[in-house]
Amino acid sequence: MAVVLDLSTRYLNVDDILYLHHEVISSSGDSGGILSHGNLEYCIQTATDISKDPPSHKMMAFVASYYIWCLVNNHPFLDGNKRTAYQIAYVFLLANGYLLTQMKPQDVVTTLNSIAMGKISREELTQWIEQHLSQLNSL
Repeated sequence: MAVVLDLSTRYLNVDDILYLHHEVISSSGDSGGILSHGNLEYCIQTATDISKDPPSHKMMAFVASYYIWCLVNNHPFLDGNKRTAYQIAYVFLLANGYLLTQMKPQDVVTTLNSIAMGKISREELTQWIEQHLSQLNSL
């Protein structure tokens, strides 16, 4: 019997993202809820469309940065957009065998705030993620 490995990229769906948003909001006591379901669906759909390449270090960083960038800038939730965006990228990477490492919490907060203020580009965000990205089987 031949073993078939599924090497396709695992993307998050609306239910995954709503669950993560609920967890982020519940842990902080903030008010949750969707501000724009259309913006949320746009970010999810375009994240799956931007790269059809096989999973690689560079492609994972690119998609993770897109999730963060799109969700922070399109603000689909009433509260917790930056925190949720980071968690979504983290879970996306984990589901695909990657992990963000050697990141100080304050650096994450500074980076997320810089995105929201338009101080860093998506390309810079991709590079930042790529610098902190490790494959789980190589740790």
